[in-house]
Amino acid sequence: MHACDLPEVKVRGHTADFEQIPTVVIVRKELSKAGHQYFTFLSAEGCEYLRDYLEERLREGEAITQDSAVVTPKRRMKPFIRARNVGNAIRGAIRSAGFPWRPYVLRSYFDTHARASQSSRRPLGRRVCCRTVASRQRPTRWLRN
Repeated sequence: MHACDLPEVKVRGHTADFEQIPTVVIVRKELSKAGHQYFTFLSAEGCEYLRDYLEERLREGEAITQDSAVVTPKRRMKPFIRARNVGNAIRGAIRSAGFPWRPYVLRSYFDTHARASQSSRRPLGRRVCCRTVASRQRPTRWLRN
């Protein structure tokens, strides 16, 4: 994903600003599994994280242009971060939190609850897994807070 895929992000000097929050994210057909272009949004919290990340790169002297990668590897040998690197980072965070899960568990959880929310037309809300909190194992039973 390139900076041009975030049309509402403006980089000036050592700052990154958003024209609108939540901000539009364009997913080009080359990046889409289904092979078609679509757009989605980045929430206020996501915009805050992205702003901090981009401004850190700017402070380190990187020139961010419309063709720059939005997320780059820590070691800049390659221009883009790979899916494998993302999976490893997520797996590391899950393990350091003391859970034995694979990253796929989170995808399954969010997919299931997004579909349930969409079919009932209710917002997701906050959900807590009662068994996971107690046993630190794979989520199996979900309760609404």
